[in-house]
Amino acid sequence: MIEARRAAAAAATAATDDLSIGARVSAGDCAAFELLMRRYNRRLYRLARASLRDEAEAKDALQDA
Repeated sequence: MIEARRAAAAAATAATDDLSIGARVSAGDCAAFELLMRRYNRRLYRLARASLRDEAEAKDALQDA
């Protein structure tokens, strides 16, 4: 039970943190953009790879994004 609460609190903190980082990215903060990319690049690649079913297309999709 305690672990579930900790996980929920961590998820809420990460979401809020992502929102503030997103605001910084919108304001032109390149370091914030790099932070988001480091945090989510693998997940985005796996999603693109699964959707497109082509490694090169997945890489291109991430570059275009």
